[in-house]
Amino acid sequence: MYCDSWLSDEPQFRTKQLRHALFKEFVGSFDEITVFSKKQRDTLKKDTPFRSFEVISHKASPDTEKILIKFPDGKRAEAVLMKHSGRNTVCVSSQVGCAADCSFCSTGNLGFTRHLTDREIVEQALFFAQELKTRWQKNNPNKKWNIALAEPEFRIRNIVFMGMGEPLLNFENVAKAIEIFESPEAMNMGVRHITLSTVGIAVNIPKFLQLPRLPNLAVSLHAATDEVRDQIVPMNKGFSLKKLFSALDTFEQKTGRRIFYEWTVLPGVNDTKEQMDALGNLLKHRNAHMNFIPWNPGPSRIKYTKPDISSIRNMQQYLEKNYGITSTIRAIYGQDMGGACGQLAGRE
Repeated sequence: MYCDSWLSDEPQFRTKQLRHALFKEFVGSFDEITVFSKKQRDTLKKDTPFRSFEVISHKASPDTEKILIKFPDGKRAEAVLMKHSGRNTVCVSSQVGCAADCSFCSTGNLGFTRHLTDREIVEQALFFAQELKTRWQKNNPNKKWNIALAEPEFRIRNIVFMGMGEPLLNFENVAKAIEIFESPEAMNMGVRHITLSTVGIAVNIPKFLQLPRLPNLAVSLHAATDEVRDQIVPMNKGFSLKKLFSALDTFEQKTGRRIFYEWTVLPGVNDTKEQMDALGNLLKHRNAHMNFIPWNPGPSRIKYTKPDISSIRNMQQYLEKNYGITSTIRAIYGQDMGGACGQLAGRE
């Protein structure tokens, strides 16, 4: 764990106290770790920045919050908190920019700058955990914080790697972050509450399968033929659908778990009967669930038109009736603040 080196000259139990303070108490500064002496707190402050980034913008609506963060090298990323019926989900970024260059995505339009470290990834979720704790304290001024007793609306329930970047291209740091999210000594989230979304870097899926505890897997599919997918997801030219599904079938065989497939609906491109038939034939014998995502406007490489929800429902009905494939339409969070799927561009 990245924080384990911060107290290398202290007894081991001090590191355990530090982990507890960071990942259970969600302290907002080293000064709040009162089990440490003032000298120890001052040493931490001198040697280690409390947070690996600066929050330069924090926008909020009733169901969504988005932060724009800046790292010491001046690079920027974004993270989003989505609130739904007491279930809080944090969408974290794994890279600054993205090399996938998906035609509908604002992040892909930026190109790739650098990978985020495990600390830079984890602290996106920790920021929102600290915010939720602070709000709980305002509602309960006479009570001591205890994460196990806090109401669901003040705790993070899910983590999704669906922010800026392609997680499987930053596999080592993402794997470390997943370990911290699920470790009982850290955030203690079950892996079924963690989802990694990828455009399908087939060569790294075997590495993903070596994780000691596997999170959920979501695949940004967006098209069911190589011809159309090459246009929407340029990385498909290196990892064709045949190669991708060969790796995905290994995941299914090893885990017996369902794979979630994401499909950003682009009218006139991937909402045709031909694409739905190709999709049905691709998934009908697989343990799959489709998640349709209405295209969200943003500074993407190609401008599309927003789909009509009724047309997406027709796609759903066609797939279920003819191929037995179940699906959902993703709820749109944060579109008004540039925080919806495909809109993260690292801009104020």
